[in-house]
Amino acid sequence: MKKQASPIIEAPYGSWKSPWSLESVFDDGFEPAYPFVAGGQLYWLESLGRENGRVAVMTETRSGDRKCITPAEYDIRTRVHEYGGKCFCIHGDSVIFNNWRDGRLYRQRLNPDSSPRPLPAAVIPGCRGFADLTVSRDGNRVIGIIELEADEGDRENTSRIVAVSLSDTGADADQPGFAALVEGADFYASPVLSHDGEQIAWLEWSHPNMPWDRTRLVRASLEADANGIAVTAKRIVVDEPDRSVCQPGFTCDGLLLFVSDDETTDRWNFYSHDGSRIRRLTHSQSEFGEPHWVFGQSRWRQSGHNLIYAVGSNHSGDRIFGIHPESGRLNPVGGEFAACRQLFSDDSGSIWFVGCFSDRQPQICRLETRSNRIEPCLSGSTDPDRDSLSIPQPVSFPDGNRNPVYGYFYPPCNRLHVAPAGTLPPLLVVTHGGPTGRTTPEYSSIRQYFCSIGFALLDINHRGSSGYGRAYRQQLLGQWGVFDVDDIVSGIDFAAGQGWIDPGRVFIRGSSAGGFVVLSSLTRYPERFAGGSCYYGIGNLITLSEITHKFESKYTDNLLGEKFDPVSARRPDSRYVSRSPLFHLDSLNCPLILFQGEDDKIVPPEVAREVADSLRENGLEYEYAEYPGEGHGFRSKRNRLDALGREIDFFVRIINS
Repeated sequence: MKKQASPIIEAPYGSWKSPWSLESVFDDGFEPAYPFVAGGQLYWLESLGRENGRVAVMTETRSGDRKCITPAEYDIRTRVHEYGGKCFCIHGDSVIFNNWRDGRLYRQRLNPDSSPRPLPAAVIPGCRGFADLTVSRDGNRVIGIIELEADEGDRENTSRIVAVSLSDTGADADQPGFAALVEGADFYASPVLSHDGEQIAWLEWSHPNMPWDRTRLVRASLEADANGIAVTAKRIVVDEPDRSVCQPGFTCDGLLLFVSDDETTDRWNFYSHDGSRIRRLTHSQSEFGEPHWVFGQSRWRQSGHNLIYAVGSNHSGDRIFGIHPESGRLNPVGGEFAACRQLFSDDSGSIWFVGCFSDRQPQICRLETRSNRIEPCLSGSTDPDRDSLSIPQPVSFPDGNRNPVYGYFYPPCNRLHVAPAGTLPPLLVVTHGGPTGRTTPEYSSIRQYFCSIGFALLDINHRGSSGYGRAYRQQLLGQWGVFDVDDIVSGIDFAAGQGWIDPGRVFIRGSSAGGFVVLSSLTRYPERFAGGSCYYGIGNLITLSEITHKFESKYTDNLLGEKFDPVSARRPDSRYVSRSPLFHLDSLNCPLILFQGEDDKIVPPEVAREVADSLRENGLEYEYAEYPGEGHGFRSKRNRLDALGREIDFFVRIINS
């Protein structure tokens, strides 16, 4: 008997019943990271929502079951630079990883029945953890980045590149177990070794620069000494104003390959260094780099002695290109992804990576380099009903200078509902973090849930976002809280002009720097918004500058175009006052909901509490939720579900009022 189709129900936008339960938004979907192959077996890292976001090594058994390798008391994350990132490496049949809970290195065989064993030499007083790990070519040491707690009286932590013995006793008979290889700069990242193990290269930078503003690329020799290993014959490869470097690595032929933006190109393109000179390899309008927010952003790999395979980004999505190492000729491989990340090359020359799509969960994919064929190898067990999904539409619209701003528009979508004729949906504007970040059109259960209850959604890459070249990225310097907010309003006008949304019912949500944009938008253009939600956002730039972490402690100086001074910053004509939404909350014209993690070290809870206190003192309508144990980005499924449920209820009440 033919199944009867469900009736279409007419209901106002914003009141539709979603085909998904709210709880399902945070069910453990498949979100793999850093895929790798060892002993012919595929592994990956995954954040386990059912275990408060603990990160573990996973694999798939022959029967198709997912198996966790990492015991429950270990969490593969790091506090280095606070944002962390890749903090493990493979050594034979073992994984070496940094454990979040004690900041120590452990080695574990890639077997769920084995137990991690601490590296005795990795006990370093004041160490907050390790990142960007790689094993020396002789297999005796692991090289990586550490961050050390500031000594009493010092304001900032220090970073170093170090080598740690892999010996179970902590040291060989004639050699100590720990050596500091490089120190002196404020920050380090991406230590990479040549294939013969005799060369090392790395990135370093110092205040007031962020790594996407100006970085120094250094290469050197690695030699044995009394400490076991030492860096000698250092040579600076790149150190120029208005030039950043990312993604360094050595090719099989000994060339140092890296991605950079210089005076000849607006986009991050490939360059090579043969030991004496730099040669530009590609001339592309795709971006082959990305901002260094976290460690381990591997966007290129070489297949044997053949092509370089690299991820190039543009407005419509990401694509893998084959790059000839001599001519720089580009050949697109396969189709386009909504996002593509974390390339890994195995012993056979195949390239593994995480491929993301707009209409389903991510997949671990394999690029067979002999045929240039890409095939999915592992995906989520349950993908959403595609007929119920809102498909993002890439859009661009003019800023105040008639130059393009970019974003993605999601129309409301629910196959069981239709809105009354002649009505338009409310709009939810989404702002990404950073602010030197980038939103992509990859599948998001949160975005889709909002669309399923009848919201249109506009996800904006405002000026200052990455993915569109250095000039676009640097436009926000000195203009934070101005250009990004203006672009939000331009996006609303664009969507309204297209007849897509009801301009009288516009909401906005964002987190971290995106939360700052939320608060700035609501106070600068109060008449344009019906409500807002702010996750661990910034209300007072003075408080933030006084208590934030080292990595971003000078970031605000450049974003505001004014160096922070605790006295002058409090003057009425200071940009720290004029750009801080806290001092303009009296202009707020709509309800606001705030969410904060109690253990946040990047935007500490004092920043959010100031806003909540001011809202209460001014008699403004607001809600405030603070979650114990949460940091910068909520990890507990329970807390994430609670926050989203509160946010949706908050917005729906406004629509129905």
